[in-house]
Amino acid sequence: MTEHVGQKLGNYRLIQLLGRGSVADVYLGEHIKHATPAAIKVWHKQLGSKETQRFHSEAGRLALLDHPHVVHTIEVGIKGQYPFLVMDYMANHSLRQRYSRGMQLSLATVVPLARQLADALEYAHSKHMIHGDIKPENMFFGQHHEVLLSDFSITSIAQSSYAQSDLDIAGIVAYMAPEQLQGQPEKASDQYALAVVIYEWLSGKLPFSGSFTELATHHLIVPPAPLHRIVPTIVPAAEEAVLRALEKNPRRRFEGVRAFVARLEEAQQSARKSSSFTMGGSAPLSVQEPDFTTVRPRASSMRALSSDSFNKYWQVIAFYDMDIQRNPRDAMAYSERGDAYYMLEEYERAILDYTYALALDSKCIPAYSNRGLAYSHLEEYKRAIADFTRAIELDANEVSTYYNRGNAYALLEDYKHAIADYDSVLRRNEQHAFAYYNRGNAYARSQEYEQAIADYTRAIAIDSTYLMAYCNRGRVHNLLKHYEQAIVDFTRAIELDPHLSWTFSSRGDAYCRIKEYEKAIDDLDRAIELDNEDVNAYTNRGLACLNLREYERAISDFTRAIELDPEDAWSYSNRGLSYYYRKEYEQAI
Repeated sequence: MTEHVGQKLGNYRLIQLLGRGSVADVYLGEHIKHATPAAIKVWHKQLGSKETQRFHSEAGRLALLDHPHVVHTIEVGIKGQYPFLVMDYMANHSLRQRYSRGMQLSLATVVPLARQLADALEYAHSKHMIHGDIKPENMFFGQHHEVLLSDFSITSIAQSSYAQSDLDIAGIVAYMAPEQLQGQPEKASDQYALAVVIYEWLSGKLPFSGSFTELATHHLIVPPAPLHRIVPTIVPAAEEAVLRALEKNPRRRFEGVRAFVARLEEAQQSARKSSSFTMGGSAPLSVQEPDFTTVRPRASSMRALSSDSFNKYWQVIAFYDMDIQRNPRDAMAYSERGDAYYMLEEYERAILDYTYALALDSKCIPAYSNRGLAYSHLEEYKRAIADFTRAIELDANEVSTYYNRGNAYALLEDYKHAIADYDSVLRRNEQHAFAYYNRGNAYARSQEYEQAIADYTRAIAIDSTYLMAYCNRGRVHNLLKHYEQAIVDFTRAIELDPHLSWTFSSRGDAYCRIKEYEKAIDDLDRAIELDNEDVNAYTNRGLACLNLREYERAISDFTRAIELDPEDAWSYSNRGLSYYYRKEYEQAI
């Protein structure tokens, strides 16, 4: 199509060509009456009658989108069978221009951008709109430095245009989800594309590169390289979140874009300088059965570190050794060498470095926060609390420090102060699922069960895959004799992980309580299959058998429970009762 400068489209006159592509051109336009600027996108493809109807329908829906992080569509139309779209003019650079290819951004920079983009996408998805063309070129900074999402794909044009321009589409395919490549885009496709953008921002590289065919093949079948191979200091929880959002199967991604970014926010809180490594993380409790125990400080995943990452941390230490030799009064050098020791689980050496840093700079917030975490790993919780408290005095707005101090209080069984700290977290970040979960545990320990259920429910609302929140909510329902609700929670936990013996054991116990003994025995059989040393499973299966008058089997189960725990008075009592019903009175006595 010939250039349109000087022509009138709708209420606008085209002033200047801003950009040209193989699918469409973008012009600077000016309102004929009001002289206000606008960006006008004019497609090259002429539309037939059916495509024209679809375009008006899709573009009309797009014009109805009204969100602070979506570029507003002012007008849509077709002139000479060529469709056009009038949008707010973005005077500032796109995020591609602001953050050029190859630039690595910190998690602290990425998360605020991702949060605004997620808000825009969740809003569009609620209106049954899929963006379909997420990439940094379609993201802009507004007048107040807010992020704005532009260029929603219009499928009536996009599908036929792509077939005409394989070279140009290679730039689009770089961010395209597998199902979208197969012609079946859905809301989860936007999550995948945003994850590609975030992967690129964090690492400076796209997960895949090459020709159109190579890109498409990689998106469909090749897993992306782990981020820690490119960025050894990446927070594991952030890497896990990005790689989950990049799952080939859209069902394995997060429930929504906002849930994905919420997980990144959790990781970012652990990465910020004032607390480089957050306690708790996304791992479930490392206990053999559900318990109202606060998530303990997680070992810094030495087993999860690749050999490259392991070596990188020692290289970081060597670098700071030389730096400290050159300048022995550099507090941050000691603090950051301490961080490397922390990641290698060398907690005593980390504490020593943080202490040196604080001797040189008594206001070094990262040293206080991270020394507190190191003390927590060593179970020196009172010292940890003192360090977290000092960090909060220096910076009262850092969420992760309140969270970590709350965990330390909870591990000391000081639930009142723990709850107060989790309250502080949630006032600053109402999407902090782990704070809700651990506050729920603190309420449960304090026998405030209704509050505990409310908090587990909030944690689940934020993350519908939060296994331990379902388990502990089920356990509280059991304590309140809400057995049907407990069964629902344990069932969901089993769906999330069918290989945990105690979830089957817990559901079996709940079935026993409502006298559904056959179902109970099925669950307890499975629990014992998964863990043949589960005392509770043997005891509860024995009770179910006893109630079904299968006395011999009940005796066998109680005997096994006693072998595993010779002080289990309950099993002795019930075995005696089983002998009594069999009229074996001497054995019963």
